[in-house]
Amino acid sequence: MKNPRQSQRGVTLVTAIFLMAVLGALSVAMVALSTSQQKSSSLDVTGVHTYLAAKSGLEWGLFQALRNNQCTGTATTFKVDINLPSNYHVTVLCTATTQLGITRRQVTATACNRAGGCVNAANDSEYVQRVLAAEF
Repeated sequence: MKNPRQSQRGVTLVTAIFLMAVLGALSVAMVALSTSQQKSSSLDVTGVHTYLAAKSGLEWGLFQALRNNQCTGTATTFKVDINLPSNYHVTVLCTATTQLGITRRQVTATACNRAGGCVNAANDSEYVQRVLAAEF
């Protein structure tokens, strides 16, 4: 008759290897999840900064159009490129059109997180662009 302890030999080793494999897989999954959350959080902050840059550009453009009267007449356009610190770029465009004796002005501010200018970078996963417009 066989000793019951002899038939159980090696079970502990198989269990330990299985547990190590499961814990290793969980560790890899946790690192991947943490990296994804950090990138998402970083892009969220960049999006807020870009929105605030666009809002600042829009307010500047409205001031130029209303106070300094730089956006009047038919098809008058001004465009300003503002290079901000921290690699943000804002372009402000003001257009005025007159139809049936009514002049409509539109100020558009486009902001992005590229110092060189705002171009839609389809292959860049970290590119953020915000566009704000006001019409009066």
